[in-house]
Amino acid sequence: MKVEIEIDEDVEVKKVGEVNKNDQIKYDSHHAFYFYGTNATDLRPIAEIGIVLLGSNYLGSSMLKYERDSMNPSMDKAVKEYASKNRFENVFVVKIPLGILEGTNANGEPNIPIPILIRDKYDVYTQKHDNIVPYNFIYGIYNLLTNKFRPNPNYSIKFNPNGMVYTSDQIANNLVLPELSEWRKFAMDRENSDYTFEEMYREDDQKRPFDELIEKYAELGVLEDYRKKGKKGLLGGLFKKK
Repeated sequence: MKVEIEIDEDVEVKKVGEVNKNDQIKYDSHHAFYFYGTNATDLRPIAEIGIVLLGSNYLGSSMLKYERDSMNPSMDKAVKEYASKNRFENVFVVKIPLGILEGTNANGEPNIPIPILIRDKYDVYTQKHDNIVPYNFIYGIYNLLTNKFRPNPNYSIKFNPNGMVYTSDQIANNLVLPELSEWRKFAMDRENSDYTFEEMYREDDQKRPFDELIEKYAELGVLEDYRKKGKKGLLGGLFKKK
């Protein structure tokens, strides 16, 4: 997928530095964590674009959700067990704020999540679009051979949801209330449409459907408002100079 991205000139794309021996995978209850194991020899497509959900917009189709109650309460050990059991050389750990994944209901208001997936190519076998979990949600990578976890220096909660689509989890679990019927229709129409990411982005850039949500969750500290330093921001989590 080729997408031309514009970002603020002062946004620095950090380089992976030396591994800190004290780096650990830290759990907190305000985020959902997923494991994506792979034996691919070239990890650059994942590190530079994200994790592809083949023919699906369901996070669990390609990743294992970390459930602390049923898995090892130490995420370091849980990742190691997952890698060893499945013989994955590398495991990417995805970390997504629950506030945007499920919505935040601090005042008894209906939860409205924010879309987090980038629509990719149409899969002729599944007759569905592939979708991408953008790499800015990759918290880091664990290597089984070295038994070390390397944090992703480009992990960011500053992203532009324009053009993105909802996960099936978000639609099924968080847009079911009658008060959210319009949002559910909006999400379903995006899922079932033939629009590309670029086409949806252009439309969203004009209609601005997510502005109020971005302001709400930025005020709550769930994410950073990508618009604070001008209209340019991280488009779908992809860092790329024009």
